[in-house]
Amino acid sequence: MLYDQLCNEETAYKFYDDMIEAIEGTDARFAVDRERLLSVLRTIREDEADGVEDVTELMERR
Repeated sequence: MLYDQLCNEETAYKFYDDMIEAIEGTDARFAVDRERLLSVLRTIREDEADGVEDVTELMERR
């Protein structure tokens, strides 16, 4: 079960990382402020990274 959670956390982290990279690499316009959007996405990505660390620590204890 922890392995599945780790995979989910890693997948989510990579998703947000790729999304941030794609937004930074384009000049597309958004209905929301671009910097605000990137800020929110970076915060979510960091939360996912923290989740990866938390699950990894749990797995290492067992």
